Amino acid sequence: MYRVLIVDDEPDILYGITSMIDWSSLSIDTPDTAASLQQARSISAQRSPDIVITDIRLDDGWGYELIPQLKQVGITPRFIMVSGYDDFNFVRQSLLLGAKDYLLKPVNKQELYAVLNTIIQEDFGTVLENQQKIALDPVTAKPVDSYSNLTKKLLDVISRNTANSISLKAIADQLGMNSKYIGRIFLQDTNMKFSDYLFAYRMEIAANLIQTTDESIQQIAERVGYSQMPYFYTHFKSYFNISPGDLRGSGGLNES
Repeated sequence: MYRVLIVDDEPDILYGITSMIDWSSLSIDTPDTAASLQQARSISAQRSPDIVITDIRLDDGWGYELIPQLKQVGITPRFIMVSGYDDFNFVRQSLLLGAKDYLLKPVNKQELYAVLNTIIQEDFGTVLENQQKIALDPVTAKPVDSYSNLTKKLLDVISRNTANSISLKAIADQLGMNSKYIGRIFLQDTNMKFSDYLFAYRMEIAANLIQTTDESIQQIAERVGYSQMPYFYTHFKSYFNISPGDLRGSGGLNES
């Protein structure tokens, strides 16, 4: 199993990145985490990570400083940098020092999965199932083919009725099944309650539309089931920690 170290001085981001990926599907152990350069150096000395995912800006320095610091002591992990839009010059510096790739905030789970998969295959020579060519769940980033047929049916219903009112009970009635049973199967497959998944799915789809289309935010809100804009703005901001308008105004975060 490969070892990954995630470095960020914000606990919420550390938790978010740690929990967004099905690490075992990439033959990766549960990641170690560090909140500073000092902690990262200490953990790296003990654990010798294969991959380091680090924010560029940390309270006690720059994430890219880890590259030469670890190299000096014989530790040479592959680096993935995480940056904001105003970090371009530092991203360039990171790449010059040998970082493999960089991701923009907020980190997109599918992009992170793809970068990790590429590093493992190209740098470590391990042939994993090519998840990039497999349909990935936009919320969990797991291969949809790994789900049960029942969960696949639920996902199909969600994708075709994103703009409509959806409930697990209504779907269960339509399928002639018990709602508690299908809810339990869905939870087993996705590690999410149906209602939580539906909320996340709508937010992910909305973010993608904001960045990839010229539709108004109101039109997009309606496409994902929101007729009241204040609710949409509140839910979107709580999910992404950025408003729909700011996301579009930033030039896009490649979030799906």
